[in-house]
Amino acid sequence: MPPFCPRASGNVRILKINQSYIVNLAKVDNAALEKNEVEVGHYVVPSSKRYRKVRH
Repeated sequence: MPPFCPRASGNVRILKINQSYIVNLAKVDNAALEKNEVEVGHYVVPSSKRYRKVRH
């Protein structure tokens, strides 16, 4: 799957942030790129430098 998934239905924008996680961008509360972390609700999800560059 490419880092940005254009096949998501409707206005849902999904981003792959590491090998194991994809997130709905509408649900992201904070992205601490210097710490390689993304906050989604009460969860802190690790991000990867490999997937940091967002493709449009």
